[in-house]
Amino acid sequence: MIRQSTFWNALHLDSYNPPIISIVGAGGKTSLLYRLGEEAISMNRSALLSGTTLFTLPKKEILNQQIIEQTNKNLLERLTKSTFNSAVVIARTGTAPKKRQRPISIETIDKIAKDSKFELIALESDGSKMRPFKTPDSHEPVIPESATHIIYVIGLSALNKPLNDDYVHRSKLVKEIVGPATHCTVDVISQIATNLEGGRKGVHNRDFTVLINQSELNLPLATQLAKTIYQKDHSRVIVASLKSIHHPILEIYQT
Repeated sequence: MIRQSTFWNALHLDSYNPPIISIVGAGGKTSLLYRLGEEAISMNRSALLSGTTLFTLPKKEILNQQIIEQTNKNLLERLTKSTFNSAVVIARTGTAPKKRQRPISIETIDKIAKDSKFELIALESDGSKMRPFKTPDSHEPVIPESATHIIYVIGLSALNKPLNDDYVHRSKLVKEIVGPATHCTVDVISQIATNLEGGRKGVHNRDFTVLINQSELNLPLATQLAKTIYQKDHSRVIVASLKSIHHPILEIYQT
């Protein structure tokens, strides 16, 4: 087990210029998106935060936050021609019902990644209908070619709950992968997290992390789940509590 104080260090983001992170799964994607932006600002780095699917604004405004709403074409022009020193830019192409923000196309993201000066690009790249656990459908997740990192998020509140639509987004697809399960056991969740049609869908050669959020609910169970996932896949697994302001990372398992 490894300990780190920031996601920036835990994910080795200094090894990429820039790191481009697609956050998928359920149970903490939005919290992680804005935590990454806050870490960037704390290091005087610029960050672009957005989504390739519908996403939401932060509950509390981030330091040096700017919201830019334009068409994909105009966003590309603005975000590649301007310099945003030590700023967090939240970019959207419009608004949708339920206070949702309309996404940027993956083609636009790829061009921004190539031509802009941002030191971090982080994206919500999956939908989950506010459930803590999911597996992707055929059209999901929406990952740009330029992505360097995929983070599959799981909410610990799903553990041992019934495997149905009340707790799981795409519960029928989960059962197609794991078989006739009735509950979201450690084995069920770990199978989905490491499956090429589950948490690993679209990863290919990218840096891959499983993040178990809500671990404050039951740290021993979160640790058990993390160890099981790590033993199956040897991917990086982070045990986290994103609601914690000062110590969101509790444990890290990686080679």
